[in-house]
Amino acid sequence: MTSTVLDAAVCLLLVSAGAVTLVTVPDAGGVAPEAGAGGDAVVGGVADADDPDRADALATTLTTATASVNYTLAPGARRANGTRVAFPHTDGPQFERTSRGTLAGLLVDATLAGIRVEGSRLDHTGDDFRRGVRARTLEAVGANTQVVAVWRPTAEGPVDGRVVVGPDPPADRSVHAAVVRAPTGFAGGHDSAWTTADGARPAEQATDETRAPDPAAGEERERLARRVAGAVVTGLLPPSETRFALHGDYPVSALTRHRYLRLAHLFGVDLDGSIAEDPAETNVTRATRLLTAGLADSLSQSFRQSASSPGVDGPEITVGRVRITVRTWGAS
Repeated sequence: MTSTVLDAAVCLLLVSAGAVTLVTVPDAGGVAPEAGAGGDAVVGGVADADDPDRADALATTLTTATASVNYTLAPGARRANGTRVAFPHTDGPQFERTSRGTLAGLLVDATLAGIRVEGSRLDHTGDDFRRGVRARTLEAVGANTQVVAVWRPTAEGPVDGRVVVGPDPPADRSVHAAVVRAPTGFAGGHDSAWTTADGARPAEQATDETRAPDPAAGEERERLARRVAGAVVTGLLPPSETRFALHGDYPVSALTRHRYLRLAHLFGVDLDGSIAEDPAETNVTRATRLLTAGLADSLSQSFRQSASSPGVDGPEITVGRVRITVRTWGAS
């Protein structure tokens, strides 16, 4: 049983950043909207702090430069101890890990290791990892720079993740920005998976608050909510890996069980004993189904509320990518 497989079960996913795309944002006094996807990133030098191209160069660095992060899973055990899962000890060599990847890939992992549901953290297993990634990223980008990585599978939904490196830019400085879009690696999370056969967004465009709801559109929203929920739940708790981890060694077995129970609590779901203390009595398939149904209900309600607003398109689905924004500014 490798640490990579086990860490996947607690969402320290070692995701390849090979498909990262670089998006340039025009010079502005703040962060401007995305200009559109660029081509494959090319290695480039980092310019002076006042150079408007510095943000682009640093964004390229994130996609090409690699780093190693040493960390411990112990914060997750310490914060979870005394809950429904027992942690007989919360420190030691079995908690130690090392991850290596591109800075963009590590930022993706750090973002997913800090998942929140309605603002509440899922767990703290990745706290030390997140600190290490922030430190490595700050070493690479230097002063007068901020990097913000955000994962929000739907704008309307309750689940998100975020990691911030560096301070906010001063209000009186000209700010330059560039955006990297990096894959989460979640199954079914590719953006093209969320369009209908004709390429349109899945939900209808609402143009009249008083218009009677379209039953077909409502059914499609329900289907979309179930698909998005399934991608999110199986991304956060991959069934094959978590089943393996639950039957595996301490502490990952306990951390994985805690993650299931905590996610159920945040989703307001009763797992009905499907994640038992005895691994032999655990039913990962049933737990996945119950968690997916709980999140789908929340997403469906959010999609329905969004569709009731005039001039609003169907929900934007970004399960498959983390948006990494690099902002730079000149020295005082």
